[in-house]
Amino acid sequence: MDETVVCRVLGGKAWRTLRDRARGIDPRAVTARRMPESTSAFHAFDHDVYDPVLVRAALLDLVTALGQRIRGRDQIARELTLAVRFADGSTVERTRTLPQPSAHTDDLRATVFRILDSMAFERARIRRLLVTVEDRRPAGEGPGTQTSLDPAGRTGFPWSPSSTASTPGTAAASPGQPVPTAKRVDPQRHGSGRHRVPPGPGPGP
Repeated sequence: MDETVVCRVLGGKAWRTLRDRARGIDPRAVTARRMPESTSAFHAFDHDVYDPVLVRAALLDLVTALGQRIRGRDQIARELTLAVRFADGSTVERTRTLPQPSAHTDDLRATVFRILDSMAFERARIRRLLVTVEDRRPAGEGPGTQTSLDPAGRTGFPWSPSSTASTPGTAAASPGQPVPTAKRVDPQRHGSGRHRVPPGPGPGP
């Protein structure tokens, strides 16, 4: 079609824009899309459980995966939300702000355990757990943090610089006293259920 006809039909400005786009000309600046401000992971049990050991083990797996995800994007999180679904289908959800923005598994674990403790469940039958880290931002906007001796963050025990334990995840012992060891939960015996961490989003939302 003749360009003068297209120009007459579309108008001068629209025609010039269409012509330039067809030739690969676009003077607009490229703006990187923002990273999503939250990401989630959930655990669905094979059957309703009320064992707090199994619940905490599942939460530890979730925050470990989420911590690895946001660290991989060089981000930190400010808030953490825990949603618990019960056997009757009802759901309780609570959000807590971290003491300081962080992507360390120990910080996420401590926060999600505080939320769980605040719910004060008594033999409640739990069906599903959902953990969401929110208010994500570039890691450069957060304060410096102490490097953990347990980089995988899977021990489930707090660590502090004053700890004298020779191995992360074990309690310090007095001279001459044996060091107590942590008991491992066998997920096959207790029916840990299905665990899924949805893949993180791509470079943009």
